Amino acid sequence: NNTSGALNTATGVNALIVSNGDDNTADGVSSLVNNTSGSQNTAVGSGALYDNTIGVGNTAIGYLAGVNAPGNYSNATAIGYQARANTGNKIRLGNSTVTVIEGQPP
Repeated sequence: NNTSGALNTATGVNALIVSNGDDNTADGVSSLVNNTSGSQNTAVGSGALYDNTIGVGNTAIGYLAGVNAPGNYSNATAIGYQARANTGNKIRLGNSTVTVIEGQPP
């Protein structure tokens, strides 16, 4: 269904069904499937960035990781199983069942 998008890469059934977005990468079944004009997005995992439509510069890694509808956020990052960013300029690690996010102290 790509009509005018350029420099897109997709791997997986129904990945990146895009009409005019540019510079997107989708790897996984139905990743970026609802993207219509969003650009510079990266989706890795089945259903990653599923709800993104016109958002720009988003990153999702993990099964169903992505942004909440309406899918017009920019610069959102979601990492982990069903991790969902609910606004732009946000990083979400994990889903609602994650109880600890840890890092090594200096």
